Amino acid sequence: MKDHYGIPKLDGLSLILLCNNAQMLINFRRDLILELIHTGAEVHCLAPDYTQAEISKLSEIGAICHHFYLVRNGMNPCQEIKSLFSIIKTIKKINADSLLAISSKPIIWGLLASRFVGIKFRSALFTGLGYAFTPDHQLKSKKLKIILIFLYRIYLPIADKIIFQNKDDCHEITQACGLNPCKTLIIKGTGVNLQEWSYCEPFSRPLTFTLVARLLIEKGVLCLSYLPTTVRVFPAVRKKQWLWVDQ
Repeated sequence: MKDHYGIPKLDGLSLILLCNNAQMLINFRRDLILELIHTGAEVHCLAPDYTQAEISKLSEIGAICHHFYLVRNGMNPCQEIKSLFSIIKTIKKINADSLLAISSKPIIWGLLASRFVGIKFRSALFTGLGYAFTPDHQLKSKKLKIILIFLYRIYLPIADKIIFQNKDDCHEITQACGLNPCKTLIIKGTGVNLQEWSYCEPFSRPLTFTLVARLLIEKGVLCLSYLPTTVRVFPAVRKKQWLWVDQ
């Protein structure tokens, strides 16, 4: 297998990938998991919402799946404490050498849990900062941003390495949390395997507007309001939209 990630041999190493969505591991981290396993590492994938199909797909490539409790967009303190103890209980059983936490809640509670358990190497990956850092002037977003920065200030220093996919995100978090720049790393954005997500010829006749997104303002869903007018003026134009509510 070609070494896409430049990973050295990791015989005997046990690694935890902690995230808030199992499908994300399959769509965007599958090749990384394969590469880690190829180098000799034991990979444990922790997510809160596994289906049997997702467990089967990850198990087929050699990963070990574990479930933990997490309410992705909740702000209930009792639920957050339950998430923390669920993560502690799960990773204590695994007794891994290294942790990679992806997205805000897994980063916050995963880093704290790994400190309690005594994982040797701890890292965090920000693929983005989330809607709380979007300048939309909503009170809820402002409150959430204040809470997140407060928690990041406490728990990000626990990480040995903090990874970003955007230099502006890196700058904002580094400045807001007073991080040591030597701890940060900027990598390329998340991609997909083009052998599995192959190119398809676009619809050209009729001209088609396609949007696949979560039902969020930040994803551009307000632009949909202009499409009915476009379709009325240009009857040959059609639109397709696949939207889902972010739970």
